[in-house]
Amino acid sequence: IREQERADPPRAEPLIPPEGMMMPGTVTLDFGEMQDGVMQVEVELWNTDFVTSIERHGERVRLSVDTTVPIATLFARAELVGRGHRGLTDVQGYESRIGLYLHEPYDSKKIPVVLVHGLRSSPATWREMLNSFRADPVLRERYQFWMFLYPSGLPVPRSAYYLRTALSEARSLLAPDGPTESMNQMVLVGHSMGGLISKAVLQDSGDELWDSLHPDRFEDVEMPPVVREHLNEVFFYEADQCVSRVVFIATPHKGSSIASSLVGRIGDSMVSLTDELNEVDRWFRAEQLNVDQDPTRQLHQGVPTSIDDLRPDSPHLVAYTKLPIRSGVQYHSIAGNASGDSDGVVSVESALLEGAESELVVDAGHNVHEHPRAIREVRRILLLHAESLD
Repeated sequence: IREQERADPPRAEPLIPPEGMMMPGTVTLDFGEMQDGVMQVEVELWNTDFVTSIERHGERVRLSVDTTVPIATLFARAELVGRGHRGLTDVQGYESRIGLYLHEPYDSKKIPVVLVHGLRSSPATWREMLNSFRADPVLRERYQFWMFLYPSGLPVPRSAYYLRTALSEARSLLAPDGPTESMNQMVLVGHSMGGLISKAVLQDSGDELWDSLHPDRFEDVEMPPVVREHLNEVFFYEADQCVSRVVFIATPHKGSSIASSLVGRIGDSMVSLTDELNEVDRWFRAEQLNVDQDPTRQLHQGVPTSIDDLRPDSPHLVAYTKLPIRSGVQYHSIAGNASGDSDGVVSVESALLEGAESELVVDAGHNVHEHPRAIREVRRILLLHAESLD
């Protein structure tokens, strides 16, 4: 087995999906001379992520490659990954799978693109886009695609904490001497609630999130240590410095009216949070007795689910709309428009964020990220990103 000469990548087992890492491979046969009635045949297996052509008979020969089969095999084996509804209703049972997963071997020269799924979904929702991009030799040469998996029933601030932590841990593991040039130009692509989580990672929280829930300073409020640790993790943080571009697809920046409807209430009642969040929930409800009643705060309602966080009047969502995206980060908006002014879940007005480098409205439903026009637009943005770095 031969590979193009390159430095051995760092150990990355924590970033490999439990189902394994599926890679395209091409086998070549080199027939030699007959000796005593036996023909000598050299069999070579090439990893076409790293080797695209080989020398044969004095000429450079391009290897055939099938990038579709590895993607199909991964998602066929990843049964849990394909069941996004479990991440909404059974958060505790899904917790062990939270993390950032590499779809291909790490390459320090390629720019990471992190795909963040939305509510009641999973990384399997990116199959169409991933299949298209991996088949594109230009994108395949410049980018590597990572997937973030999380239980979508979690409140947005907690999911954002997990994404921030996963990105930091991946950098420490893959680039222990400090982020490489490519790592510093990371791109996030978020669909639906995944866009809100991506945006939260790129904002300095200040006191905005905490102030949306409680009238007193965080340091002055008495609470159990486990509650303080949790709230400190999710409410106080600095923006990630390695992400330089983000694409929002069908992202409800101003919320979704469905979250406040009967359908949303039914969905909310089906969410089962973790033991840790339940303890925080009990403290929230008890603490409400110690502060003045304020209808703009959510303290009396306990810990919100992700569906609560998508309501237009959600304190978390309102706080996020007040926080600017870190300076230097360029962002783009893609919206669906299947019914005049909405994709059926998120309105066009809510999906378009002021200050975006570009906007595209596609005649499609909420799964607009699977539409060919949206896929082409993300490809255009990635090519633009690479050209700007060049």
